[in-house]
Amino acid sequence: MFKPNIPKWVQKHNFDYKSYDDVPAEVFDRIRDGLNKKKSDRPDVSIVAITYNESVNVLRLLSSLADIRSGLELEVIVVNNNSTDDTQKFLDRAGAVSVFEQRQGIPWARQAGLDRAKGTYHLCADGDTIYPPKYADTMYKALQKKNVVCAYGMGSFLPDKTKTRFQLAVYEFFKDLVIHLRSINRPEQSVRSQSMGFPTDLAKKIGWNTGVKRGSDGRLAWALSKHGKLVLVNSNGARIWTTTETLNRDGSLGQVIGKRIRREWNRLGEYFQKQKGEYKEVEDIEKNKREVEEKLKQEKERNN
Repeated sequence: MFKPNIPKWVQKHNFDYKSYDDVPAEVFDRIRDGLNKKKSDRPDVSIVAITYNESVNVLRLLSSLADIRSGLELEVIVVNNNSTDDTQKFLDRAGAVSVFEQRQGIPWARQAGLDRAKGTYHLCADGDTIYPPKYADTMYKALQKKNVVCAYGMGSFLPDKTKTRFQLAVYEFFKDLVIHLRSINRPEQSVRSQSMGFPTDLAKKIGWNTGVKRGSDGRLAWALSKHGKLVLVNSNGARIWTTTETLNRDGSLGQVIGKRIRREWNRLGEYFQKQKGEYKEVEDIEKNKREVEEKLKQEKERNN
């Protein structure tokens, strides 16, 4: 589906505050009120977000989660993955239930949230992302279907100074086509933890692979698939909106599209057959550890 415009419900949460001090007290009050209603002792669904040095971006996440409407019992947990900026100040002021995970890396943060979650189902979220009001209900409904062990949605990007919403919509149109194609035989390759849900107890038995730097969501999805089906939720109720940070790492939008075309073309043959046997693990834990330590060192030097 081609989406050239930002929905009104997204605009409500797409703040442009530059710092903690810029945020009006009434914004924090509204978010706190909404999050306080999502603190069940026996939740049907745990919405667990992870964040690292998101600062004011995390306010978008919290605002959207506070506005989620559902008849289900919910809990919202935010894992602060060793942030060195004022992310924790935002979490505390907004009244978010937060967990601090010192071990750096997405799988460590995801595992910390999974350990804390009490819901029958677990929905993942990210610190720089805006979630639709029906996110919990839409994903829950998909997970209730027979033999489903993982549900995953799709996403759109918020425009920035270098990428317009129209340009991003064109990119997303073709990206969504690829996701639909992959989801036929290789759904585990389309799962992203920004919008991913699964039964909590089953995931706790499997656990996140904390020895990898990237792809821990796909690895968990692959492990879950041995117990049931992975399903794509093609609905606006599960479509998230996030920043262009991941795209910007690869340069201009033209460069991003070029790299994506080459990557998908080389993998095209895979999409017409299911994975045979286990995926080959390509990882070096010690190298990953050194890279994380170097990243933390660089962050510390920038903050001094």
